[in-house]
Amino acid sequence: MKGKIAIIASLVSIFTGVPCSAHGLNPYKDEGRNVIYNLLFCDDIKLFKNGSDGEEEPPWSILLSESADKDELKKIGQDPAGETRSRILAYNKLRQLGVEIDRQELLGMIVEYGINGGIDVVAAYTDGTARYINYSGKLITYEAHNKAIDTRITAFMHNGQRMVSKADPQNTRTSPPQQGDVKITLLTSDGVYMREGEFNKLTEDAIGGPV
Repeated sequence: MKGKIAIIASLVSIFTGVPCSAHGLNPYKDEGRNVIYNLLFCDDIKLFKNGSDGEEEPPWSILLSESADKDELKKIGQDPAGETRSRILAYNKLRQLGVEIDRQELLGMIVEYGINGGIDVVAAYTDGTARYINYSGKLITYEAHNKAIDTRITAFMHNGQRMVSKADPQNTRTSPPQQGDVKITLLTSDGVYMREGEFNKLTEDAIGGPV
């Protein structure tokens, strides 16, 4: 949990948040925050379509297409310089089309903590972007590059990669954690993995603790 706390502290000290609109699981009172929360998991293409004006350029024109070409999707997914959200969505589509993914690359990680009747959430991605939603609904979004934060995000993702082999594969997203519990969701090229438990136990865990 130390990595999560360090990222939150850095983000809070530098950035302010922006609102957004609601779908899927709704742990927050504000509908805009619920949309942002659900977007973190990159598991519902409809949310991205809702924000489109219908004139998207690649890679979004490909991702939002009803008949996306498998080879084009592979190029998007395998592009290390691409936006991580688009890479995750491309891999999701490929798996839905029955394409076997022969690599297990961690692309995004979301840590949720049940607190004060709500959830604190921090999400980070391999392109260096991050989001933090406080249990109150306050949002911090990180898109720029700051050396201190970038270093912490890299360490955060490195610890997450170590956790993938120990986490449980998930076919569908589960509810947010209960009070005092933590849920770690790992978004990889070959699927979604999760690790969940009481905060104190996961903190002491050799695999979950560093996150």
